[in-house]
Amino acid sequence: TAGNGQLLLTIQGASPNFSEIARFDVTVGAFIDHNPATPTIDAIGSMSSPPVAFAGSYASHIAVSGDGTHALVVGSYGTARLQSLTLDPRNPDAWGIATVNSSLGLGPILDVGFLPDPTLAVFTSHVNGRVTIFDVGTDTIVATRTLASVTGDPLHLCLGR
Repeated sequence: TAGNGQLLLTIQGASPNFSEIARFDVTVGAFIDHNPATPTIDAIGSMSSPPVAFAGSYASHIAVSGDGTHALVVGSYGTARLQSLTLDPRNPDAWGIATVNSSLGLGPILDVGFLPDPTLAVFTSHVNGRVTIFDVGTDTIVATRTLASVTGDPLHLCLGR
């Protein structure tokens, strides 16, 4: 995350709880507990408070915005889905997660990354050479382009800061 304060990890498990997202506080040197009411340290997932269901989807890729306020989690296997995670870099206990509207037609997502604007994310597709720019603040597609030269091949994403 911004300032290298937190490390976000995707954990793949077995059905029915396919995935969780663990957050590690680098400055403290410990995992962040997302449900203090249980005796174990819980990641964001079925045991967090509130519980988050990644059912039918493995969290396969995660990207964090440059300012550390947003993260996007791409799920695949079975049901493709996209989760939008809001973070407060100054308060590890403050977080929220929502499933991005599947009716937007994002299709099968291969990679995700953020542009320098922390509200704009870029997705690439598994099969059709499509690049999509998505606004995480408004939950809308800003632009979509298909690269004819890669149609039919997976399109990977590489963004630098």
